[in-house]
Amino acid sequence: MSLRDTVQNTTQTSQPTYGRRGAAPRARARGQRARLAAWSIVAAGVILALVAILVAWPSGNSESAADAQAAADSALAQVDELTARIETLESDLGTATAALTEVERSDRSLAKRLDGATGRLDKALTRLRKSTDSATAAAESAAANASSALAKAEEAARRLNVLRERYDYHLRRYHGGG
Repeated sequence: MSLRDTVQNTTQTSQPTYGRRGAAPRARARGQRARLAAWSIVAAGVILALVAILVAWPSGNSESAADAQAAADSALAQVDELTARIETLESDLGTATAALTEVERSDRSLAKRLDGATGRLDKALTRLRKSTDSATAAAESAAANASSALAKAEEAARRLNVLRERYDYHLRRYHGGG
């Protein structure tokens, strides 16, 4: 398992690699749907105001016409309020979209930095593994050399012991030593 997989598992990302995420299409689609819904409400309000005006218009009753005019004015005022509210919401949506874009840019930047750090760490771990393998091989070679040297030293000690015993034997036998 590479370090990249470990980091991805730790951070619980669902992306196969860092820095390759696209823009948030669902967020943009929601924004477009919100605008469409808001303008649909405004259009419905305008249509209701026009219907109220048309219903009151043909009658000759001035009181009904005044009521219809008042209803139409009220509907138009509500449409104006809705329009102002929609504009405010669109402004807020624009700000949120800009913030989302900034977060996505920061996310890509962070992912790029993590990719760089992951690459550097992978290289460092590879160098460390090579160094460790080299040191292990050198230690095994040194151990083998030490074992061989010990065997030779033991053989030399045995031979020296045999020579000393022969020397002592000859001293005792031919020179009257003790």
